Amino acid sequence: MHAKKWIIIGAAGTLGLGILAGGAAAVADTLDLRDVQGGISSVQPVVSNNGTSTDGTSTDGTQDAVAPTSSPVSTQSPASPMSTPSPVSPVSTPSPVSAVSAQSPVSAQSAASTASVASADSPN
Repeated sequence: MHAKKWIIIGAAGTLGLGILAGGAAAVADTLDLRDVQGGISSVQPVVSNNGTSTDGTSTDGTQDAVAPTSSPVSTQSPASPMSTPSPVSPVSTPSPVSAVSAQSPVSAQSAASTASVASADSPN
């Protein structure tokens, strides 16, 4: 009974993960790839070994030459100001010693249990 329950839970989890991955792929497909200046990047479609691109068009299998581009030089950011040290916490006072508790009394002896009834023989 428990194994069946875990199989159902595992299948539901796998289905949920598949739906999540499909949704992520659909969202990623609708987004534009943008460069640093905010313009849409001119990335060419990926071409497989058989000459078919990911957008479904056929190519001759040759690759276009990629011209190197220069990226803007980043500037050095200013140094962060030093933070002030936190104040020292006060020393706590020791707690008072607890009083010794009284000895508990001895428990009374319990009564003897009655004898069990003999069970009937099984028909097998």
